Amino acid sequence: EGEPILESETIEKAIRLFRSKGGQGTVNINTNASLPQAIDPLAEAGLTSMRVSMNSVRKEYYLSYYRPKNYGLQEVFDSIARAKEQGIFVSLNYLYFPGINDSEDEFSWLCHWIQELKIDFIQLRNLNLDPELYLRTVPTENSPTMGLSNFKKRLSEQFPWLEFGYFNPYLG
Repeated sequence: EGEPILESETIEKAIRLFRSKGGQGTVNINTNASLPQAIDPLAEAGLTSMRVSMNSVRKEYYLSYYRPKNYGLQEVFDSIARAKEQGIFVSLNYLYFPGINDSEDEFSWLCHWIQELKIDFIQLRNLNLDPELYLRTVPTENSPTMGLSNFKKRLSEQFPWLEFGYFNPYLG
């Protein structure tokens, strides 16, 4: 348990060892993507996939849920950008909460970042927590909502390359 990117030097060594012994296939890291400077060495070692967990692409929502220490949402976006520059497959472990993630405001910002960063894949997850606590924690949402089916349909129409799934895909 814990955040693997905090052990990036150890993970880099493990990836290098795996690849040096003929290791094939997908090497993935599930991360909060808080350390952009860790991405290049991992990519150079042979990392091929990165899954980033987030509840929102909007700063005030992200910060109110994650309450990060020593990083913010910009570092997450910077890590994703570095990963994409290195040819890493990037998926979002997108923690979905009805009425928040399917709002027009969130959708607009999510579309911006999918286009900007060329996100490859979205794994939609239910944000399983006390809904009343969450709604007291995040800012009040005043934007119209669209529901999960329309959310996925509109993303698929706007980004034909974007895939959805529940597991990290095998990349060959």
